[in-house]
Amino acid sequence: MQLFSGRYLEALQTFQGVSEIQPDFPFVHSYLARALMCTGRVEEAIPLSEPGVPWLAFCYVTTGKRAEAEKLAADSGRYPFRLAVISAALGDPERTIQALERAAVSEPHRTGRLFIEPGMAALRGDPRVSALRKKFGLL
Repeated sequence: MQLFSGRYLEALQTFQGVSEIQPDFPFVHSYLARALMCTGRVEEAIPLSEPGVPWLAFCYVTTGKRAEAEKLAADSGRYPFRLAVISAALGDPERTIQALERAAVSEPHRTGRLFIEPGMAALRGDPRVSALRKKFGLL
């Protein structure tokens, strides 16, 4: 909840604490990597991330590794949820919206979460995103 509500420093402290106490806790390293990314510590986030996870695209773009982010996008074409996150990181609103619309059909159970993803903040004012949020009853 801390991560998705924008309380990134608190989330970072929480995930670091969990990682110290129980390093094999499911997904702790993945969420720790995301908290590191959201606090600007992207170089530290990259090695903690599982290969191919979509939020790696933000780290890649931030650190000048755009080609790696583009490769993630190319590899994720069949997965609209992933493609939406990666396209947002690449600053491609059209591809992001198209992927969101596809995800709303193929992965509706996951799509609602995209609206609170930190990396999607730049698109929150887009009327197409507002329409999708309304479709999901998330306004």
